[in-house]
Amino acid sequence: MDLFLLYRLLLPIAGICLIAFLFAVWARRRNQRVNGPVFLAAILGFVQWLGVTILVLDLGWLGGYWLAEIERPIHITSPYNDQVINLRQQVKGNYKEIPAGLTLWVVVAPFRKQIYFPQQNPAILQPNGTWSSLTFVGSTPDAGRGFDILLVLVDQRGQLAFDQYLAGSNQNGLNGLPAGATIVDKVTVWRK
Repeated sequence: MDLFLLYRLLLPIAGICLIAFLFAVWARRRNQRVNGPVFLAAILGFVQWLGVTILVLDLGWLGGYWLAEIERPIHITSPYNDQVINLRQQVKGNYKEIPAGLTLWVVVAPFRKQIYFPQQNPAILQPNGTWSSLTFVGSTPDAGRGFDILLVLVDQRGQLAFDQYLAGSNQNGLNGLPAGATIVDKVTVWRK
């Protein structure tokens, strides 16, 4: 499972569930008769629960998004997650260093499917640490569908597999990424 999806979905849901539990505890205590030291104990208990709630929310919403946006040495800057894009899209990003013997490719996959479409050429690297790739996302009838745009580092074996696929007549996608291909970043987009 994708770690970023875990932090973006499950922890906020856990935070909402905890808030509901705390609300139920508060409502029960509110209906009890409050006086003297019991009142002070109720306040301290509420402050403890409030602290736990804030911690869970911070880790869920703020922490999850922070972890999802950690600066990676090679990443996509445009388009961003959940953006609506055209059939032809200029995908851009930054890199610090591409290890020797590896090539940077953009690969498109229909959302939640294991079919991969490498683009016609590797990404174009600029000396200033940016890269770009003209990318075709789906085809004309795919309007409204979701796609993953993957940034992949490919060694010589992976490069050979991509070249053979692109030179062949079968353009229905690869059933898996070839050996020697490593995903370094991913965004999910929607077709206009």
